Amino acid sequence: MRVVDEATLLKKAREGDVAAFEALFRMHHVKLRSFALSICGGDRSLADDILQEAALNAFLYLSGFRGESSFSSWLWRIVKNEFLKQLKRAEELPGSDAEQAGDALSARETPNEPERELLARERIDVVRALVACLPVSYIEAVTLVDLQEVAYEEAAEILGIPLNTLRVRVLRGRRRLAKLITEQRELF
Repeated sequence: MRVVDEATLLKKAREGDVAAFEALFRMHHVKLRSFALSICGGDRSLADDILQEAALNAFLYLSGFRGESSFSSWLWRIVKNEFLKQLKRAEELPGSDAEQAGDALSARETPNEPERELLARERIDVVRALVACLPVSYIEAVTLVDLQEVAYEEAAEILGIPLNTLRVRVLRGRRRLAKLITEQRELF
């Protein structure tokens, strides 16, 4: 299997090579989908819709990529913008009812060994739903820095905000999330 670097794929994609664009997008798909899932509160259908629209927009506007940031940062920004468009269309934040997100956990008793892994996955879903309850600016910051483990500098670049603004949003988002988790501790 021949390994092709991002720069070569980008050049070919800009020339209209659809297969090159698909390969380029696949290079970043896992992290983009994880980001989309996180900002959508774990709603897989919405995350997939956002990714599909983001891929289409990235292909259509590839000529607009000036290379001032990394290609991955540009893609993350497109995903973020598509999420914001979806929010405007829906006129409400997805997953805003944190209690609904944890209904499956609330009836559980102390788990035995085989259930622990399933419970851990369910807790992750609850945390995603609680993150989705935060203001959008905090969702983006907490998701990138804490859930996606993107460096602060790159996250600030992706969001198009100053580094100090990002730091404040992460701190405030973490505080609000901690409060939500404390309020919903029976789900954990």
